[in-house]
Amino acid sequence: MLLEIFIIQKGTSFLLVRRAFTKKEIQMEGALFSGMISAISLFTTELKMGEIQFFETKENRIMIHPFEDIIVVGIGEDKERDPFAEQSLRKIALKFWDIYSNVLLGWNGDTNLFSQFPAMIDEIIYTEFAQYYISENFPQNLISVIRNIQGKYDSHIIQFIGKSVGTSRAEVVKESSPKLAKKHFTRPLIKELNSFSICSISSSDEREWQIEMKISPFSRGITNQEFSCDFIVGFIHGFVNRADSEKKFMVYEPECTARGDKFCLFKIELVNFSLLKRVWVEHDDS
Repeated sequence: MLLEIFIIQKGTSFLLVRRAFTKKEIQMEGALFSGMISAISLFTTELKMGEIQFFETKENRIMIHPFEDIIVVGIGEDKERDPFAEQSLRKIALKFWDIYSNVLLGWNGDTNLFSQFPAMIDEIIYTEFAQYYISENFPQNLISVIRNIQGKYDSHIIQFIGKSVGTSRAEVVKESSPKLAKKHFTRPLIKELNSFSICSISSSDEREWQIEMKISPFSRGITNQEFSCDFIVGFIHGFVNRADSEKKFMVYEPECTARGDKFCLFKIELVNFSLLKRVWVEHDDS
């Protein structure tokens, strides 16, 4: 799994973009690291030794992907070869060069010009991660993969991965039963959720639903007032919004067993209905 990504300009060794994926950034001087990578790339080129694609430290694997006038470097936590990481580095290099190649021609050293790119890195990495590790063999390995990363990555990252997987699963359902997915998304949604948990869904109308999950594989054994089943929130959000793309839904988890509640409760609300409810509450309070 990738921990950090660096994008370096060839020749100058300037660090253009740095993106960390874990809650705790690796303690490393970015400019010094960029200089080292550039020096390695230069020496191997001058000596006609061929490009170094990776090297290892005691704890990490450093993967190097030169492309045109940039070098994209990924630091991984596993020393074994990681096809997912290598593929992600290639896609990031292509995306960056496609957007910024002309900018680099007359670049004045202002790295703020690349401030939008970390978000693009996130989209590439998390979408690729969801597809490579989860979607292709859903639901095999789902629990172990998410349990392994949910303590290392911020909640919005876990939700993004869940959303990507949920969207992908909704696509599968729509292809096989398009009318069922749109008009009665609750049935296929519960079927999907019950493939890795035990839950039920209820609704008093067609504007608000609640899912009671008696056994959540991601909160089981955890006691933490700040914890939330972020993957499931993202999964539900991605699924329902893709299954019925003509409407917009919001999803949240007001209760979680990790916070001492009896079960994990997830609520799905139509966006317009949710806004109306807020207006009603504010009006009653006044």
